[in-house]
Amino acid sequence: MPILLCGVAVWMAFPRGGVIVGKTFARFFTPYAVARVFGGPVFWQCGAGVDLGGDVHHFQVGAGLTLTLANRVDVFFEGIPLGERALSGGVGVEW
Repeated sequence: MPILLCGVAVWMAFPRGGVIVGKTFARFFTPYAVARVFGGPVFWQCGAGVDLGGDVHHFQVGAGLTLTLANRVDVFFEGIPLGERALSGGVGVEW
């Protein structure tokens, strides 16, 4: 999503698709590989104008790791060094 200084932006992109392949070890440690593709362009609206943009890369290739803690909490980290680069992480809780 582009950096916009005009407040809330409305944006729309074409659908993404991807594959994640991993293996769980010792019931809590899951390394995985990820590959994603996506279309373009991206349309966004900021105020009265509508802009069109895109990314040079329309794919992502990387790896991640999920850790299950106490059977109810998952923590994940993901690094995408190829294509549209990204670093992300998060926490999931089951209740």
